[in-house]
Amino acid sequence: MTASLSPTARPARPKAHSAAEEIEALWAMTRAERIAAMWRSQLTRLQLSKWSSRAPHEVPLLGDEFAWIAMRTPEWAEANDQPQPGLGAAGQQEANR
Repeated sequence: MTASLSPTARPARPKAHSAAEEIEALWAMTRAERIAAMWRSQLTRLQLSKWSSRAPHEVPLLGDEFAWIAMRTPEWAEANDQPQPGLGAAGQQEANR
């Protein structure tokens, strides 16, 4: 029997690369590319941790924490679920990008 996917199911992630390939891909990016990929949630946790340990001055902060760590906390999720004053639905979506 095959399982069917619901319309809201996430697509399967591509096959994982080896750790060495992930790190090589990370350092092939420019600083700006790494930052943009982080905000788009396109870096693996391995890549994020290696980047944070090798070039902590590059990694964006939210408060006193690396942004990629802070973004995974319940406090961050709750804060981003709150509508921002003065923004309509379209503006709210844009503000969350």
